[in-house]
Amino acid sequence: MILPDLLKYQPTWNNARRYLGEDVNPVLTYLLLLRAGNNLEVLFTPFFEEYELSDGRFSVLMCLFDAPGQVMPPSQLADSLGVTRATITKLLESLERSGLVERQLNPSDRRVWLITLTSQARVLLEKMLPSHFQRIKRVMEIFSIEDQEQLVSLLLKLEAHLATI
Repeated sequence: MILPDLLKYQPTWNNARRYLGEDVNPVLTYLLLLRAGNNLEVLFTPFFEEYELSDGRFSVLMCLFDAPGQVMPPSQLADSLGVTRATITKLLESLERSGLVERQLNPSDRRVWLITLTSQARVLLEKMLPSHFQRIKRVMEIFSIEDQEQLVSLLLKLEAHLATI
């Protein structure tokens, strides 16, 4: 196998045999997954920045966009996104300052805040989502449908395994 240029991961790769002997395929697979994730982030970050968003801010907006009535309490948003309450608080404060979300007291439990999308956020999402999904499609078009199904299966298998470690 011809090894790819691993750039910033090269020192890790160079030392893999020292600790694993000849069984270095797991390290190569791990490093390529890391690099692919980093490359996706590099590709999508400028797109989000065009709309004054980050991946985290976008994820919150998408969660609300998909929620019944486009309303959720902060705790449910945090759980849905797999982030801490502190992280969701910072994201919501930022989105509120930008005019993309509003906080309202829950009429049935006035101790609980509800977060809702503003009309400005809905307009923004309707504007950006077509090109966002086209960009994703362009990234993945290198894979056949069968390749995509296999990749999804493998990534789900990895995700399930990570949950057991």
